[in-house]
Amino acid sequence: MAVGNGTAASPAMDEQLYSRQLYLLGHEAMQAMQTSTVMVVGVGGVGMEIAKNVILAGVKAVILLDDTLVSDADLSAGYYFKESDVGRVRRAQAAYQHLASLNRYVHVEVRQGPFDASMTKSMGLSVLVWAVPSPNEKQTVEVNAMCISAGVKFIQADVFGVCGMVFVDNGDRFVVRDRDGEPPLEGMVSAITNEPHAVVTCYDETRHGLSSGDFVAFEEVEGMTEVNSTTPKKVEVLGPYTFSIDQDTTTYGVYKNGGRFRQVKFPLEVTARRLGECLEHPSIAPVDFGKIEVATQVHLLHRALSAFGRPPRADTWTDADAIVDLIKARYKDANIDASMLRRLARCAAHCIAPIAAAIGGIAAQEVLKSCSGKFTPLDQQLYFDCVEILPADDIDVSEFSLGDVDRRYTSQVAIVGRTIHNLIVSTNAFIVGAGAIGCEVLKNWAMMGVGSGQDGHITVTDMDTIERSNLNRQFLFRDKDVGQLKSSAAAAAVRAMNPHIKVVSHSNRVGGETEDIYDDNFWTSLTVVCTALDNVDARLYVDQRCVYYQKPLMESGTMGAKGNTQIVVPHLTESYGATRDPPEKSIPICTLKNFPSQIEHTIQWARDLFEGLFKSCVDSTNQYLSEGSDFLKNLRREQPNGELETLRTIRSYLALERPMTFDDCIMWARLLFEREFNHNIRQLLHTFPADSTTATGAPFWSGPKRAPSPVEFDPADPVHMSFVEAAANLRAFNYGLSGSAYTADRYMAVMRDMMIAEFQPKKNVRIAANDEELKSMSAADADEDPDAACETIVRELPSPSTLAGYRLTPAEFEKDDDTNFHMHFVTACSNLRARNYRIKEASLHDTRRIAGKIIPAIATTTGLVSGLICLELFKLLQQKPLEAYRNCFANLALPLFSFAEPVAPLVKEAAVGEDGSQVMKWTQWDRIEIDIGDCTLKQLIDHISKRFSCDLDMLSFGPSMLFAFFHGAAVRQARLSMPLTKLIEQVAKVSVSPKQQYISLEACLTNANGEEVDIPSLRVKLF
Repeated sequence: MAVGNGTAASPAMDEQLYSRQLYLLGHEAMQAMQTSTVMVVGVGGVGMEIAKNVILAGVKAVILLDDTLVSDADLSAGYYFKESDVGRVRRAQAAYQHLASLNRYVHVEVRQGPFDASMTKSMGLSVLVWAVPSPNEKQTVEVNAMCISAGVKFIQADVFGVCGMVFVDNGDRFVVRDRDGEPPLEGMVSAITNEPHAVVTCYDETRHGLSSGDFVAFEEVEGMTEVNSTTPKKVEVLGPYTFSIDQDTTTYGVYKNGGRFRQVKFPLEVTARRLGECLEHPSIAPVDFGKIEVATQVHLLHRALSAFGRPPRADTWTDADAIVDLIKARYKDANIDASMLRRLARCAAHCIAPIAAAIGGIAAQEVLKSCSGKFTPLDQQLYFDCVEILPADDIDVSEFSLGDVDRRYTSQVAIVGRTIHNLIVSTNAFIVGAGAIGCEVLKNWAMMGVGSGQDGHITVTDMDTIERSNLNRQFLFRDKDVGQLKSSAAAAAVRAMNPHIKVVSHSNRVGGETEDIYDDNFWTSLTVVCTALDNVDARLYVDQRCVYYQKPLMESGTMGAKGNTQIVVPHLTESYGATRDPPEKSIPICTLKNFPSQIEHTIQWARDLFEGLFKSCVDSTNQYLSEGSDFLKNLRREQPNGELETLRTIRSYLALERPMTFDDCIMWARLLFEREFNHNIRQLLHTFPADSTTATGAPFWSGPKRAPSPVEFDPADPVHMSFVEAAANLRAFNYGLSGSAYTADRYMAVMRDMMIAEFQPKKNVRIAANDEELKSMSAADADEDPDAACETIVRELPSPSTLAGYRLTPAEFEKDDDTNFHMHFVTACSNLRARNYRIKEASLHDTRRIAGKIIPAIATTTGLVSGLICLELFKLLQQKPLEAYRNCFANLALPLFSFAEPVAPLVKEAAVGEDGSQVMKWTQWDRIEIDIGDCTLKQLIDHISKRFSCDLDMLSFGPSMLFAFFHGAAVRQARLSMPLTKLIEQVAKVSVSPKQQYISLEACLTNANGEEVDIPSLRVKLF
C-alpha cells in the first residue's frame, strides 16, 4: 500500500527556488538529482533529517518506509512527531505530510510492509538509505549486496546514543564528475620557457593556487602560440608563482606576451567494497585527532549492539556491562577501552536532535553525491562521537530515569540525565538570526526543550522577511510565509514542533542603535548567545557584547559545502573576534575603469554604473529638490572636490536629459550604449594606442592590460537589445514613466530615427595608467578652481520651488527579482564590457552570484553545523573543562571533518604597584570593576592611581578621548570636575540611558618605572 503527494514527473528547474544551491551544485548535478528516486528505510530522528535535506535539495521522489509506531523516545529527535502520535501512528505516516510540504516539486510517498528485494527494481530506485535504528547487521549486509547487484547505491546512517555512523557504497565503478566543487583555477601568464619541461611564470599579483598533479590548458598566449592548441598538461608546482608542465617546448615559438592558464578537471572513477567486508576489515579515517582511538571503539560498539539483539536500558548498567563483555569475547585482539564502551553502551538505544542533525546532514550530502556524481564520496566508513556531553562517571544511574520529566524528553534524559535536562529547560537563550542556521538551531532547541521551563525562554531576532529563495534551505518556512518576518514565522514553526517551548520573536537589528532594547538587564539575564548571521560586522558586535557581559557564544557559519563551528566560553577560550580573516582584496580603481581582465571586473563595473545612474545620482537630485540652497551650501562645504560633478549630474537629470516619454528613455539608453561601449573605448585607444609603450620601452598593453576594441551597436544582437531595454526601463522607473507595453518593433522604430554622433577624440584627456597615477591626478585636479563652472550650472538649475512635490524614484538594487530589469542591466552591461576586452562572458545566473555577492548554500551543511554547535550547549551547562569542547571545520564536498580543541585566550601581563614589581595577568575576558557610582573624572583618576600606583595618561570611551596628558590645562581642568555621564555626553555626543548600569572605559597608564601599562577595560558601575 502506498500513499503519495502526486506524480513524480520531473518539472522544469525552478532557478529562483534553488538559486543558492545551484551556485554550489551546478545545473548538471541538479538535473541528475531531478531524475533520481530515493528510498529512506527508517524514519526516526536521523532518517527524518536525511529525508528532509534530500527533499529540500530537489530530487525526483522520496519514498518513506517505516511501520514502527512512534514512541516517547522518538520525540527527542523527531520534530515532525506529535505526542498524540505515540503508540498510535507509524513513523513514516506521521512524518509524511510535513516532509511532503517541504518541496512541491518532489514526489513523496509512504510504503508499508517490510522492505524486500523487489522494491529496488519496481520503484526505479537510485539510492537506498538504510536509517533503521539499531539495525540487524546480517540483514543490513544482505540489503547492501542486494542493492549493488540491482544497480542501486546504498547508504547506511545510524545514531546510537552519543555516537553516529555513516556507510556509503556506490558500487564498483562510480564516476565522480567534480571532486571538490571549486571553480577551475585561472591565471595570467607572464613567461613560458623553451625547454623539455617548460616553466610557466604567472604575474605576481596572485598566486596560481595549483597543486602538483593538476592539469592546465592555455589560451591567448602570443609568440608561443603552439601551447594554445595542445591538450591539457600535467603540472609540477615549483613555487607560488611558477610551475612546470609536462610539455617539450624547445621547438615552439618564443613567448612574447599575454596568455592565460585554466585548470582542467577530469572525472574520477571510484571503487567501493561491500558492507560485509568493511565491517570485518574497516578503514576508518579519524575525524578528531584529539581522540583517534575512539572511532574504533564506536565501530565495535555498533556491531555489538546488533549482536546484543535488543535496545539496552539506560537506567541500569546491567545491559551496558553485558555489551562490553560481548565485545571482549568477540574481539579478543582489539584494543578495548571498557570504561568508555560502558558509558557509550548505556545510552545507545536513544537519539537526540543535535546528533541526528549532524549525521543526517553528512548522510544526506552522500545521497546527493550518489544521485549526481558531484563531489567525492565518503571513503565508505565514518564514525562520530560526542562522549564529552555525558555527565561525570560517578553519577547515580537513577539520574537517567524519566522521573517527573515530560515524556517527550525520554531520550534526552536517558543520555544526559535529569539534572542537565533541567538546566537546559531553564536556559535563557538569545539567537541572532533566523535564516538557514537559525531555523536549524531553533528546531534543535525545540527538541531539546531549551527555555521551556518556568525560568527559561528563547529570544530570536531577525530584521529580514522571507523570500522564495529561502525556502530551499530554511526549512521552517513555506510558500505561505513569503513576505513574513523570519523571526515570527520561525518562532511559530518551532512552537508547533514543541508546544512547551517559549519563544519571543523580535525584528530588531542587534547593534549600537538597539542598546536601549538589548540593555544591561537583557544581557545579564542570558545563559547563552547564538549567532546565525551572514555578515562579519554583526558577528563581531555580538561577540564584543558577549565578552563585555561574560556570556558564552555559539558561533557557526557555512559557505556552500563548507561549514565551521566555534564555541566561545568566558575565561576558557578566545573570543570569535580574537582571530580574524584577512580583509577581502579589492579591485584597483584603474582596473575597473580602464583595464579589466576578468569577468569579476566587468560585473563590478556594471554594478557601479547601475548604482551611479539609477541610485546615487537620483538621490543627489532628490536632495537638491528637498533642500535647495541648503543642499548647495553643504555640498560646497562637505564635498568641494565633487561639487562640480554633482551639479552637472543634477542639471542633467532635471534639465538637459530629463525624459518626458518612454521614447526619450529609449533614446537615452541607446546613447548610453554608444558612450560606454564605443566612444569611451575609442577615447582610451586614442590616449593609449594599441602599439603604445611605457617609459621603459615595454608594450603598454601587456600582462593584465588588454587592448580593448569598440563595440558597434547591432539591433540583431540580443545582448545589445537587452542592454537598451533594461537601461530604458530603469530610466523610466526613476522618472515614473511606463514602458512595459513596448514591443521590440517599437524600440527599433525609436532608435531608427536617432542621429548618433560620430566619435570625435577629445584633446587633453588624461587617463591614469594605474592607481598611483590616479591619486596624483586627483590631487592636481583639486588645485583647480571650479567655482566659475559651478556658479554657471547653479544659475541653469531649475528652482526647487518650480518643481514642488516632484521627486525621482531611486532604484534599490535587488538581485532576486527578474521583473525589475536590475540583473538584466548588470548582465548585459557586464557582457558588453567583456566583449570590449575579449573576456569570456557570464550568464545571468553567474552574474547574479557575483554582483549580489551571493554565498552558495545547501541544507545539508546547515544541518551539520547546527547539530554540532548545539551539542556544545550540553557541555556549557555542565561547565566542562577546555579539552571537552570542540570547534569544527568541515567540507562535505571532499569530505573533510576536522575537530579541534578551542584556543585558550591570550594572557597579558601588566607591571603595577609602587615599584612596578606587581605583575597582573589578564585576558580579554577580564575587566577592572569600579563601584564608585557616577563619579567625577578626578575621582576616577584618583581611584585608579591609588589602586594601581600608576599615573593615568589617557582615558577613552569608544573612539572618544575623555582625558589625555596632552590636552591643554584649561580642557583638563574643566573636565576633571564633571561626572562621567556628563563628560561622555559632552565629548562623545552619546546620551547615557538612565537604565544603563555600567559604562566601559579604556585606560592607558604609566607605572612607577615610567613604563606604559596595558590593563583590562574599566567597568564603572553607575548605580
